[in-house]
Formats: sequence, structure tokens, C-alpha cells
Amino acid sequence: MSLEPRPTRQDDQPSKQMQAFEQASKKLLMRAKEADTAYGIAVDSRIEDIDEWSHSAEVELVDHFEVVWAGDAETDLETLDRLAAQWEELPEEEVLHEIALSWGALAGERIVEAVGGAWVYRSDPLHHTVVFPRQGVAFFPMHAIVARFMLGDNAGIEAAYHQLVEFLTET
Repeated sequence: MSLEPRPTRQDDQPSKQMQAFEQASKKLLMRAKEADTAYGIAVDSRIEDIDEWSHSAEVELVDHFEVVWAGDAETDLETLDRLAAQWEELPEEEVLHEIALSWGALAGERIVEAVGGAWVYRSDPLHHTVVFPRQGVAFFPMHAIVARFMLGDNAGIEAAYHQLVEFLTET
């Protein structure tokens, strides 16, 4: 199995958005201070965006895929993995961006409910993080969604959650 991103374009030059997706797929966990330096902090924190995106994902996935949400992180993240696996090819860039925001908000909310943490908003919503101040780390739920789509089964959303929990319990 290869860890290379799935091909998305016929030409040799990936778009800037696709390059950003490729970079995002490689960073799921980083030191909080490094995340602040790399991605900055948004001046206008908009928690309603996260709530809206998360709720929108829940409703749309119920409507389109008849998903039944368990309400716990492990089961619901496994559900997102199964839904991502149904895509035979990488979604177009705009679609992947929308999926990353909405599914990432949903995943992040489930993680916050399960193990704590607090959202930190970045100027680019793709880089919003759930920060765990005691351990000084930031987890990127939107990046986890991008990684799942770009790397396929090699980057499961539920597996990323388990790695996060393991890290949090060891530190």
C-alpha cells in the first residue's frame, strides 16, 4: 500500500488548494505553540461556524446516507470512515474543502465531547484545531478528514482519534 495521495488531476501541476490539502494531510497533531506560529490565530473567533458546520454535516449525512449517529466519538468517527470509503475517487477540490470543514467540525465536536479540549480558530478554517492545553498539543480535525480522503484507508479518522487518545493518556 502506498501512502501517496490519490491522483486528482491530469496535468503535472497540482493547484494551490490541492497542495494545501496535501500538506494538511500530513499534520494531524502538533505542539500548540508551533500550530499558532504556523497557522496563526483568527482575530474574530466564530464558534457558530463550527456549530453550524457540525450540525449541517449531521443532517446532510442522515438525509443522504441514512446515517444513524451514536453520539460517541469512536462510533461516529468510524461512520465517517465508512462514508469516506464509499468515494471511489478523490472529490473535486471545492467539494473536498466543504467536506473537510463540515465533517472536520463534526469530528472535532465529538472529540471535544469525549476527551475535552477547546477549539482554536485560525484565519484559514481548514486549520482550526482542538487544543489540549495540559499537554500543549493541537489536533487538526479538518486535516484528519483531508488525510482520509487523500490517503484512503491508510489514514482512518477513527485511527487518528485513537492515536490522539493514546498520546493524551501517555503525557
